[in-house]
Amino acid sequence: MGFLNPWAIAIGVLAVGAPVVVHFLTRPVPIEYPLSTIRLLSEVIQQRRARNRLRDWLILLMRIAAICLLAATFARPTLDDGPAVSRTAKGETARVIVLDVSQSMAAGNAGAQRFAQGRSAAIEFLDGTRGLQAAVVFAGAKPRTVFDQISPNLLSLRGAVEEAVVRPEQADANAGLQLAARILSDAKAEKRELVIISDFQRSNWGTASLDGLPEETDVQFHAVTSTVADNLAITDVRFAQQPIIGQPAQLEVEVANYSDHDKEIVCHVNLDRWQQRLVANVPARGMRTLSQSLTMDEAGWINGDVSLVSNLDVLSADDSRPLTVEVRDTPGVVLLSRQSELAVPSSSWYLQQALNVTLARADGGTAVTRIDPMRIHSNRWPVADLFVIDHPGTLDDDGISFLAANVRRGRGLLYVTSELADAMNLKRLSESLGSGFQPPVRLMSESASRSRKDLFISRVSARREPFRTLGGAVESALRPVRFSGGLPTTNLGEGLSDQVLAELSDSSALLYVTSADAGKIGVLNADLGTSNWPFQATFVPILGELVGGLLRGGMGTGSVDCGDPFVRLLPPTVQEVESLVIRPATETTPAADEYGKLQTTGSSEDESSKSGGFVWAWEDPIGPGVYEVQQGMQTIMAVAMAAPALESDLQALDETVLKDRVGQGRRVAYSTPTSEETEDDRWWTWLIVACLMGLIAEVTVLRGFRV
Repeated sequence: MGFLNPWAIAIGVLAVGAPVVVHFLTRPVPIEYPLSTIRLLSEVIQQRRARNRLRDWLILLMRIAAICLLAATFARPTLDDGPAVSRTAKGETARVIVLDVSQSMAAGNAGAQRFAQGRSAAIEFLDGTRGLQAAVVFAGAKPRTVFDQISPNLLSLRGAVEEAVVRPEQADANAGLQLAARILSDAKAEKRELVIISDFQRSNWGTASLDGLPEETDVQFHAVTSTVADNLAITDVRFAQQPIIGQPAQLEVEVANYSDHDKEIVCHVNLDRWQQRLVANVPARGMRTLSQSLTMDEAGWINGDVSLVSNLDVLSADDSRPLTVEVRDTPGVVLLSRQSELAVPSSSWYLQQALNVTLARADGGTAVTRIDPMRIHSNRWPVADLFVIDHPGTLDDDGISFLAANVRRGRGLLYVTSELADAMNLKRLSESLGSGFQPPVRLMSESASRSRKDLFISRVSARREPFRTLGGAVESALRPVRFSGGLPTTNLGEGLSDQVLAELSDSSALLYVTSADAGKIGVLNADLGTSNWPFQATFVPILGELVGGLLRGGMGTGSVDCGDPFVRLLPPTVQEVESLVIRPATETTPAADEYGKLQTTGSSEDESSKSGGFVWAWEDPIGPGVYEVQQGMQTIMAVAMAAPALESDLQALDETVLKDRVGQGRRVAYSTPTSEETEDDRWWTWLIVACLMGLIAEVTVLRGFRV
């Protein structure tokens, strides 16, 4: 228990003596009468004296109780220990205020944002009192400060807080706390205090730690959470595969329902000239992916957005999400194989037929160019979007360097391995790519002579590309498939094992896909010419998904979280960056002072930088919206930026978790904007009632004794 006004207790102790003094000063004094009937009068006097003594003691106790209750009323007792950090500093105090500015702080009811409450609280904690020095840390994706150390300039700090706004990003709670700990550690003050003002969203503060704070620091958690946390949000917008002219591409919209009731939703899709409404029911505390097939007839970058129609909830910022995508012409594919095109059937023939089906051109032409690397030197190989290698024999150094340079700049590579030469080619390709390529397994060339027949798939990543195209029937669909040929494999590291998408019954890897700088490399470890997979219905769709993933490259192509740094490799056609311009692509996209930098992937002295290409790097992107890189009037790269999806889940940590786990072993307290109006501060009203009842009881006792 604590007291808001402890000085009233001292005054009450002094006031308690007043009834005692009055009691002894007003005691009745016996009067002597010279009467003969002494014995009778003595008995009467004794009776009256006992009665008066009882009355006097009752009155004394009631008056003392009334004064004690009155003193306690002015002291205003509370059941808790009070705040760890009071708004009025006492003595030389160093105070750091951590103010959450993440997206979830924009939530609110009836037009009142959580952030407005947090900003008002921060200003109150910066109220000018003698001896107080303070600092403010704005906790976002990167913590920001007004001053790098505590300062007595409270006016500037309050001004910075008043101008602060919510940022469409996720708060890095530990980064903000570490910065606050450094500032407090450098402070030269008798007392150190930390005030954390936030909604304490689980996704941001669930792993928060105060370990870096000085031991004697008092911590105040000030929560601005609202009672209603129901929210409906668009958490992702993506294409399941790279859109290609004339081919259907699946648009997927992911909607999350963070409420306890099912929701009927309507999504409006606005993409270039294409308008569509998608209707669905999203279960309580669940997600729903809405999909629509689109066929594009023009190549290039197109922009748009997806939004929820007439959705009224506590956070409106996540009701829409920007979208940008590049529609490509039919990609060019080079098939490197020493097998004859007339050798029917053969492994390379099966591959070529499947690729022609998957990448069918609108004009009916073929997308695959076949080259025999034993007859055509690599300086005559055409540049392609995807290189497919099957039975190539031993590639020369120039060929390995050509493939490495193209993969490094974002092209895809599919290698079907079945011979000893394939293991040697992959080893040399890995050496040429360097640390940018880390395969999960090594092909064991020393065991290449061992016969491998009638192998079946023992493990498959059913929910990952390319096998997810078969849905829940993937295992049963692949059960009759038998593989022959290929090479035994050995694992290179536990951390890379998730890149192996399928394994065979002899524990060797059948398929793995891994990034290599900006490109992707897929290795299919089997001889398709001696396997029955090309005859199965699963061959073409799985190969199509695999090719689509390799064409997208190793760099991210989806939306970027606002506040997080990103790097995008520019297309291989870019030879210089002086003529490039970065700008907002839509009218709703916010403008910025700068939009990152365009630079080479290596130093100017590094000859590999020319083969590595150019990148667009942005350390602190703003948003949400779509930003593009233009060369003349042509868009060569675009990026959509949106708030992190985790910011839409508004569930908060409760007081017990903050005190017991986050603030473990420290003097901590928890408060809200209405803490001073809670029932803990209503005891004084009951004390007044008790005091009045005591006075009434005193009058009743006096009347009972007929005084």
